[in-house]
Amino acid sequence: MLDDKSIIDLFHERDEKAISETEQKYGKLCYKVSLNILHNEQDAEESVSDTLLKLWNSIPPEYPICLKNFILKIIRNLSLNKYKMKHSAKRGHGEYEVVLDEIKDTLPDTVNTNDILIDSIHLRDTLNNFLNNLSTEKRSIFIGRYWYFESISEISKNLGLSTSKVKVVLFRCRVELKELLLKEGFIV
Repeated sequence: MLDDKSIIDLFHERDEKAISETEQKYGKLCYKVSLNILHNEQDAEESVSDTLLKLWNSIPPEYPICLKNFILKIIRNLSLNKYKMKHSAKRGHGEYEVVLDEIKDTLPDTVNTNDILIDSIHLRDTLNNFLNNLSTEKRSIFIGRYWYFESISEISKNLGLSTSKVKVVLFRCRVELKELLLKEGFIV
């Protein structure tokens, strides 16, 4: 299996081997992230294919610093868009809805349109600092739940923790994040 730099170089050379190498290395992870959001195997498979196409069209000109994160951001966004499109008039049954319900009172729901760029950069930096200040375990739990939409039982199993511990960590992280966002003026 090729390393990420070699795969990116294949994309830049327009070598179709880049697609197969990427799918071999990251296909299962992409499928898992998409399935966590969509809860439909066929839609998840389509999202993986769409991700590979988007990668082909993005690299070049992009040269991602971290291929894994670049791919996961694409699959997550494509899956979320597909979910929203399919469920625009009804509520779904996946982790997506549960996760949004959990965190809706923590994150700001409005953006100051006059300072949207400054606010979004400041919010990004605030969230990055929040995550960087968490222990590795807490960060893994938080990102697993709120970025990859993993179920609490899946996080528990992956990290070898009880479900009650995962729930407590998530609750405390949400409280800490809300306090930070209040302090920084993102929510009132």
